[in-house]
Amino acid sequence: SSDLGSSSEHLDLTASGSLSLHGAAELAAEANELHLVPADSTSARTGYALFLVPVAPSFVLTFSFQVPSNANYYGLGFSFFDAAEHSTMAAYGAYTSSSAGWNDANVMPSNVPHVSWGVDYKYNRVTLRYRKVGTGAATDSVQQRATIYGSRNYLRGRWLAVRAEYRPGLLSVELEGGAAVTFATPDVGPSSTWRIAIGSRANG
Repeated sequence: SSDLGSSSEHLDLTASGSLSLHGAAELAAEANELHLVPADSTSARTGYALFLVPVAPSFVLTFSFQVPSNANYYGLGFSFFDAAEHSTMAAYGAYTSSSAGWNDANVMPSNVPHVSWGVDYKYNRVTLRYRKVGTGAATDSVQQRATIYGSRNYLRGRWLAVRAEYRPGLLSVELEGGAAVTFATPDVGPSSTWRIAIGSRANG
């Protein structure tokens, strides 16, 4: 079991070999913050960070994110997935296209087993999704309205906390101000090549 960004163990984003950045993602080293998409962008941008720390078979992940103050459309999510072929798929933009589904936990290509979560600012919802690959491969998801949401103007510029816990067969995610959503993920078998990525998609 591993904790990433928990109160007991914070991941130093500036440490060599701790992560790789893709798409529009940048590291603000002085603040130990990730900027997944530019805050002032008026065009569609996507970015994500792949954390290189092995966490299988289970983890607790805590982080905070900020909805850009000028956001019209914004979505963010994380995936715990088999990264064995990540470099090959990343080379042709599998995770950074303008339609990459970080917002609805649907960014992973169909041949990649994963457990994912996403929050969609525009449509006021959270989504959990998993996929197993192989004999009897299946994809399943659950969507729930995010109970924290007031008006979009209220959320712009605010920081929101996320706490996710994964144990084999079960993912539970709590978004600040809302009840935890728990999702069964049967027959998903994380291995030593599984990693966590956090990504975002925004459009002005």
